[in-house]
Amino acid sequence: MGKSVCASAGSAYAGVDVGSRELVLALRIGDSAQDCGSFTNDKEGINDLAKLLKALKRPVFACMEATGSYFLQPATKLASEKGISVMVSNPYKIKSYARATNHRSKTDKVDARVIALFAQRERFIEWHPPSENMM
Repeated sequence: MGKSVCASAGSAYAGVDVGSRELVLALRIGDSAQDCGSFTNDKEGINDLAKLLKALKRPVFACMEATGSYFLQPATKLASEKGISVMVSNPYKIKSYARATNHRSKTDKVDARVIALFAQRERFIEWHPPSENMM
């Protein structure tokens, strides 16, 4: 289990909707939210995602669902970057949170926005990649 992490007022919260081929990003900074596009779920796309988050020049708290094994590469890459903390959440938790906050639409963009809101408002539990032996 990871440790709980505290964020400051100037932090950015990234919601990443993970698919087998695509990562959809939404950001929340304060009360503002924005869709930030999508990236391929491969080495190049994951590197582009990490560059974008690092370019924010502020602490970033990135959250994604544990979607099969598709989350593992992006979560591992982001967790290795200085200034980016990663939380990997149970998909059922995010689904329940969406229902509780009246988010009825089911698109990748909406999911990414809900994940970012979840990261901002709920207790952020930092995820760390498994050891080589565990892999």
